[in-house]
Amino acid sequence: MYITGGIGSLPIIEGFGRDFELDNEFSYSETCAAIGSIYWNREMTALCSHAKYADLVERQLYNAALVGISQDGKKYFYRNPLESRGDLERQHWFKTACCPSNISRLWADIPELIYHETATALYIDQYIGSEARFSAKDVDIKIESAFPWQGQVKISVRNRRKLTLNLRIPGWADRWEIKANHEIVSSEYKQESKNPYTLMTQNALYKAVMLEPKEDNVICLDLPMSILKNTADQRVKTNRSQIALSRGPIVYCLESEDELTEAINVKDLHFEMDKIVFDESIGVLKNNTAIFIPYFIWGNRGKRRMKVWFYAES
Repeated sequence: MYITGGIGSLPIIEGFGRDFELDNEFSYSETCAAIGSIYWNREMTALCSHAKYADLVERQLYNAALVGISQDGKKYFYRNPLESRGDLERQHWFKTACCPSNISRLWADIPELIYHETATALYIDQYIGSEARFSAKDVDIKIESAFPWQGQVKISVRNRRKLTLNLRIPGWADRWEIKANHEIVSSEYKQESKNPYTLMTQNALYKAVMLEPKEDNVICLDLPMSILKNTADQRVKTNRSQIALSRGPIVYCLESEDELTEAINVKDLHFEMDKIVFDESIGVLKNNTAIFIPYFIWGNRGKRRMKVWFYAES
């Protein structure tokens, strides 16, 4: 699996190659494959209540699936490589046009990705602004969120019975704080993984918040979003000595009309909402020499070179 959550590394068979064979330029990573994986992991989340599955849904939703459709919704990518020499362009249509209908189906099903429940508890899997009612538990819930750009989430709950509410702590979060009705109920700092290439979804977990019956319970979740410099398993030959940037659930890339062969300066990077690169406000990473854009939005300015993995200046 690629860092974006894309699957299927070989275009010739639209499938998997040998172990750790993850070429960036020739990656297939079909949009439909990402969507299929989202549905699979959604079912695994509901079946097992393991946060790692919901974490992967998030990674694929914001990266491997979202990249498939253009900003204006009129063009799309069939396959989604992690590197381009400037020869790829979004198309209005392909002869085999499975991706647009699958994207439409996924967007319509987003409400089904946000929550799941068991006989004894309610789980929040995705921090997407929403309102829902769970009749069997007599619970009304509202999420107010600025995801994926900011990690502050407000959850308003009306429950007339005791409720166990489980909040997903993403694998990318190195610290968090949960307050219930203004009191801290969970606050933690996770130590850095000894294996930096380990898929971060393995570090995801649920934190339970016990709520007494109340008309206006308020839970505030704070997930600070650090800029992460990801490295790959050394067995992935194409990524050796390179890094990829991410912040929160978003994987970033470089997109340029020029060659992308030199080492890139990643010192003093900071996050900001930017309207200069695109017409709408998009979260970018930047310093004095480079601007990194979300991977999902590349290819909206015509044919350009692009890289997710790159050499960084020492």
